[in-house]
Amino acid sequence: MMAQGDVRRLAKPILSTDIGTYILFLVPSIMFTDLLKKRVPFDVMNKVNHPIVTLTADCSLKAMLGPARSFKTCHPALLEQTVEGAEKSAITSSPSGGRKGLAVKDELVKMLNKANCLYWATSLMALVYSFVDNKLTQRPLVSPSPVIPQLRVVHAALAIPQDTRESRNAVYLLEEKISGHFVKYINNNCATPRDHLAPPKLEIAMFLCFAQHTQYHFSQGLVFVSDFQGSGGILTDCQIITTK
Repeated sequence: MMAQGDVRRLAKPILSTDIGTYILFLVPSIMFTDLLKKRVPFDVMNKVNHPIVTLTADCSLKAMLGPARSFKTCHPALLEQTVEGAEKSAITSSPSGGRKGLAVKDELVKMLNKANCLYWATSLMALVYSFVDNKLTQRPLVSPSPVIPQLRVVHAALAIPQDTRESRNAVYLLEEKISGHFVKYINNNCATPRDHLAPPKLEIAMFLCFAQHTQYHFSQGLVFVSDFQGSGGILTDCQIITTK
């Protein structure tokens, strides 16, 4: 009986580790004007010139990075055992109250939505900094240079299994690993900083409010980024507010 217990303990980490071959679709960064011209999500149908990687994800509850959200969990992952990152996977509730993975096609839809939010947010934040840089070059030389928070959207990629017919395979949204304490700067239901932010964080939140107004203005009321949160100058889990 003791031997059986040892076997179960040894088997548990193996069964909770997902190892597979995946096609990697990096979330691109393009100019906002080009994004408006395309008006389409980035292409995951064309698999040419996209890297094929071996992905190892620790899907155990113990390794989970933070608490589970309503429709996703976050776990540490390795690509070809050389690049460290974090992967997010869509989940659903089972009748027994537990959590289980969605079907590949359902996961792909949810992960595409998340990836497209990052896609638009990356472009929209680049638009803001382009506007700021242009204004700074026009200021009088005697004027002191203002302190501009240096922020960016997390680098991310969509990992789609090379063999989608295998039911065990999952679709992952990969993000670079973010260290430090997470801060929510602006909720998605308002365009003002959250209450009780410490002064350094409040300055970032105020800049992000400015970023929202800039995005709204230059997109002619079409779109802006909301639900700003992150750590160490990296923003993640943004939402896109649009009239379309």
